[in-house]
Amino acid sequence: MELRQLRYLIEIVGRGGFTAASRAIRVAQPALTTAIQKLERQLGAKLLDRDARPVTRDWRGRKARGSPTPLVPSWTS
Repeated sequence: MELRQLRYLIEIVGRGGFTAASRAIRVAQPALTTAIQKLERQLGAKLLDRDARPVTRDWRGRKARGSPTPLVPSWTS
C-alpha cells in the first residue's frame, strides 16, 4: 500500500467519482483507476461501489470507523 493510493481513494470518495478526482489531482483517469485496482488487490477487498452515483465506499469501507483522511498529509500539487 502506498500513500499515493490512499490520497487517490480519499479524492475519489470526496469528489464522488474518478473523473472529478482525476481532474482535481491532475492524474490521468486510467492511472487513477489502475492505482485503486492495485490497492484493492493488495488488500483483497473491493473498496468502492463504482455502480453508485456518486461513487461511494463499499460496505467494507463504510464498516471501517472514521476516515483515512487524518492519516494522510494534505495534498500538495
